Amino acid sequence: MWPVSDEEWERLNYPERFQNTRYLIRGITQSGTVFRPSDWAERLCSTLAFCGTKNPPGSNTPKYSRYVVPALVDNIRCVVIDLKLKDIEPRAWEFALNFAQDNRLVVEENYVKPQLRLLEAA
Repeated sequence: MWPVSDEEWERLNYPERFQNTRYLIRGITQSGTVFRPSDWAERLCSTLAFCGTKNPPGSNTPKYSRYVVPALVDNIRCVVIDLKLKDIEPRAWEFALNFAQDNRLVVEENYVKPQLRLLEAA
C-alpha cells in the first residue's frame, strides 16, 4: 500500500477511472466492528479483476479491475467501485453489492476521494 499524492493520482489515471459515481464498501460492519479477514478487500478485488482489465499476453502480474480497487480510507480497508461496472458487467456489480449486504458492511454512494490510499496488487 502507499499514500497517493495528487500527482501520482493523475499519473496513474485514477481520475479517469473514477469520474463517474463511485461506491465505497467500508471494511466496517453496520454494528461497528472491523470486518475480517484483514485482506478481504484484496480478495474481493481479485475476484472481480476480470472486469475491465487488460493484462499483456504472458503477464502473470496481478492486476485489479479499473472499476473495482482496494483502498485504505481512515486506516480502514475498503473497496472503491466505479458505477460503470454496473453497465459493463452487471453480475459483477451485483456480486460486490451482495457481498457487502451479506456481510452487513457499510456502503457509501457518491464517494469522493479524501484521504484515499490505493492498495497495490500482491
